[in-house]
Amino acid sequence: MVKAKYTLHTFIRWFLFLVVGALALTSFSLAQTPSPASLESFYVGTLHLGFAATRASCQPPDRNIDYALVNRVVEDLQTARQGAEAMSACLRFDLSKFDVFRTQVPNRWSGVLRAVEGLYQDYQRAVASSSCRFGSNGPAQLESFYVGSLFMGFATARPTCFIPTWNAPLPHNVNAMIQRDLDTARTGIEAFKSALPNAAVLVAQLDNVRRNLGTVPGRQAYDNLTALHQRVQTAVRSSTPAVASTTTYTAPPPDRARPTQPRTNTRAGSPQRSQSCESCVSEKCDQPCKNSIMILCTSADRACQQCIERNCSGL
Repeated sequence: MVKAKYTLHTFIRWFLFLVVGALALTSFSLAQTPSPASLESFYVGTLHLGFAATRASCQPPDRNIDYALVNRVVEDLQTARQGAEAMSACLRFDLSKFDVFRTQVPNRWSGVLRAVEGLYQDYQRAVASSSCRFGSNGPAQLESFYVGSLFMGFATARPTCFIPTWNAPLPHNVNAMIQRDLDTARTGIEAFKSALPNAAVLVAQLDNVRRNLGTVPGRQAYDNLTALHQRVQTAVRSSTPAVASTTTYTAPPPDRARPTQPRTNTRAGSPQRSQSCESCVSEKCDQPCKNSIMILCTSADRACQQCIERNCSGL
């Protein structure tokens, strides 16, 4: 009888020890706070997911892939992987998913786009279920910031679909898509604004870029968008834990999150492929591409692609 009581007492003691330990571990996990450097890596990686999707959406879906351009997509996904790895203490995600094109590449651009879309949607679900906290900004605010950063990537990359003609204003429908992208980016910044220094200034700058889209050439629109996301990156680098914003946000469904494929003007009088390549080469090869983040050649002419690869390969 005494032995039975002793055994029961020992069992209860070990059970309570395990319960308390589990609760402590759970509390530790929930309290994981990414460093500003980790958050910056996450932001840059998410931008590159947007770049990757737009690279693919620029191409006709049934066109055979260009391996030089796919290599750029692979580089984008590796940058995204680094961002996810930087947040691994509180964000669980299978990092091997970022290696989707290392073993097998689809034959058509439509397959590349589907794979990238599936990746950023899976990643969004992981962000939403993470245990990351930045002050009182929790997974809900981080998910909003993730979606906003993704759409900032879409917005920045869209003008590069029109490099051969971007001395002229972008097509009206493309400006409209970029404006919608920036609306979503704005929501993400506002949801996370308590942790971002000068968030109100960032929002004002975003609104200014959005407002002027239709009045500037495509190249200037690209430069403005690049400067904008660099300012956001600087703010993220200086971020501090703070009280969460009360902004509520519902992430867009997958069909809205998908970057709409821009269409190149094919009406009579538009540049032929060789003319587009010539203008692309003359414009891009005469300058060092210092401000470029991603460069495409929509003419699909190999000479243009090689020129751009030579001049911008270090970006």
